[in-house]
Amino acid sequence: MFSRSGDFSIEDVYLQMREVLTIRHTLDPLTTVLTTLSSHDAQHLAYIRDVLDHQIQTSGRIDSYAQRLSTLIDAASARISMQQNTDMRKSRPGPV
Repeated sequence: MFSRSGDFSIEDVYLQMREVLTIRHTLDPLTTVLTTLSSHDAQHLAYIRDVLDHQIQTSGRIDSYAQRLSTLIDAASARISMQQNTDMRKSRPGPV
């Protein structure tokens, strides 16, 4: 992203963020369901708790990815802003 070549594509980051948010919205409701099942289904308690553990770990990873992508978007926005400021300085006429 910070290379001078400028081959960074913010569109790719937005697409990744969309996928991460889709996964997050898919996983989030499972916590409630698995928690409810773990308190009612004694026969499969160990299995359900294991699945709940994996779901919680996965949700944490997804949140981490979302935060990283958000930071990347913020950095790209700052970079664009700096470039626009530089361009504006170059286009101003000199002192009168």
